[in-house]
Amino acid sequence: MALALRPDDLADLHARARSAYPDLLRDLQRLVDIDSGTYSKPGVDRVSGWVMERLGELGASVTDYPHDTFGDTRVATFERSDPGPTILLLGHADTVFGPGTARERPFRSADGRAFGPGVADMKSGLLVGLYALSLLRQRAGEPDDWLPAGRIIFVVNADEEVGSPASTPVIEALSARADAALVLEGARPTGEIVTARAGMLHLRVSIAGRAAHAGVEPEQGRSAVLEAAHVILALDAMAKDRPGTSLNVGEAHGGTRPNVVAAEMTLTIDVRSTSAAEQDAVEADIRAL
Repeated sequence: MALALRPDDLADLHARARSAYPDLLRDLQRLVDIDSGTYSKPGVDRVSGWVMERLGELGASVTDYPHDTFGDTRVATFERSDPGPTILLLGHADTVFGPGTARERPFRSADGRAFGPGVADMKSGLLVGLYALSLLRQRAGEPDDWLPAGRIIFVVNADEEVGSPASTPVIEALSARADAALVLEGARPTGEIVTARAGMLHLRVSIAGRAAHAGVEPEQGRSAVLEAAHVILALDAMAKDRPGTSLNVGEAHGGTRPNVVAAEMTLTIDVRSTSAAEQDAVEADIRAL
């Protein structure tokens, strides 16, 4: 039987959620204190594995999609005996932080706010989804009567922060079966719900120069670092001319030592656009540089 919620039921759920808040904070500390940068596969798998274990305890069937480089994409599925719509819940276990960050600045809370690597983006989001399902399950009488939909599919993505190269096929296949999808990241600071996000494109620009001794014959060199500076300024100007599009040079690597004119430089660029056509146009302009 489908779960029907009356106003009194919602009040009861709110009370249960407030009561569960200390437990949620303890679980949040557990997850935040695990290093789970995208390329830290063991840590990502620890976070997603813990979430899946808890979902399994609620009655979900769990499927793993292993990956050698990134963490495994993991899917928990709840199904009711009678038919109904399918809801897809999405969250990611990876963060943008490097190894050792959790040790350098572990979880802490003060004045009603929580701090730590990945605390908002999005380990708290994973827990909000988990706890919402747990609270519904706790107040139900029979194992089959608590689901608010015919099927709930909870996906924990392992590589969202780099564009989901490994998990995209899994998410696309599951999305085709879903009637609605909810991403569990937090709302804006105003509390507004996010209903759309810009597309993402990562580009790597390699610049070749000519090495020379900076003290003896600098004129024989061609500095890749200097050229990279021109490129970065050009990209900054390009972004200002495109409302709704952002360009960010997030990484810059090159050169060998201070007394050598740099022979090579690499830039990594993050592009965010609100349409595929605009993204293609930005890429073409960057290549034209």
